[in-house]
Amino acid sequence: IEMWGVKANLITKGSVISPKINKLISKLKLHPLTKFTHQFTPHGVTGFVILQESHLSIHTWPELLYVHMEVLTCSKDVRFSVLDSLIESQFSPEYYEIAELIY
Repeated sequence: IEMWGVKANLITKGSVISPKINKLISKLKLHPLTKFTHQFTPHGVTGFVILQESHLSIHTWPELLYVHMEVLTCSKDVRFSVLDSLIESQFSPEYYEIAELIY
């Protein structure tokens, strides 16, 4: 998932990103095992969640108003149909692209 034009205040701090990640995981019906976020100086966040189903990662560049996120899963039960509305409600990007790869 690539997002452009995301307001910097939504992606600058781990304390703001973590609840967004938690909501995504919950709405997608994924099962977190371990979570980690790293706060960069002066700004930007990398977050990683190990899931029962695989992992979710997020990387933010507030100075570019840009977010890259990956949701990898081996589960066929994930509700990816809600992903568009989640991206819009949690990040409000001006533009985003979702690339779905199914193996």
